[in-house]
Amino acid sequence: QDAYFYAERGVNNDASLSDLWYIMALSADALGKKKYVIVNNLERSLKIDSWLIFDKSKAVLALAKNYLQTNNVDVAKKCLDAISSQYFNEKRLLQIEIAYLEKDVFSARKYVAEMANFSKEGIEAINIFLHYESPYYQKDAYFDVVTNFITNNFERLLTQKKINVL
Repeated sequence: QDAYFYAERGVNNDASLSDLWYIMALSADALGKKKYVIVNNLERSLKIDSWLIFDKSKAVLALAKNYLQTNNVDVAKKCLDAISSQYFNEKRLLQIEIAYLEKDVFSARKYVAEMANFSKEGIEAINIFLHYESPYYQKDAYFDVVTNFITNNFERLLTQKKINVL
């Protein structure tokens, strides 16, 4: 709440800093504000393109995620081109979700298999996999138990036996 308030005050004093719009977007998301508020702030930060602290690619990643959450898959795909190679893993996670949303299951599975070798991003990739692959997917207590188990035990499972996500 404080971050949003202070970023908004900063924008009122100097709207030419992308960082302030980005902070407003992130804090608006954390506060549960409407997606159009978040997207608008992210788009403003990118349009201004004057960064002091934050990285433009992080804002593009956040924008692409928000577009996916509002089912704007085509716009999210266009955002991926502007993400630097420094954020390859984060970009790949978005590509997995886009592939599933476009019903390109083969590519999605391929990306998940590639990501399974990275600890943090591999766990996120497996969560995306479980979300889209399960024909009985229903967000309920049992699904959360299984997802949490995989997430909490991923490293141990990797060392005991290679996890086959396909």
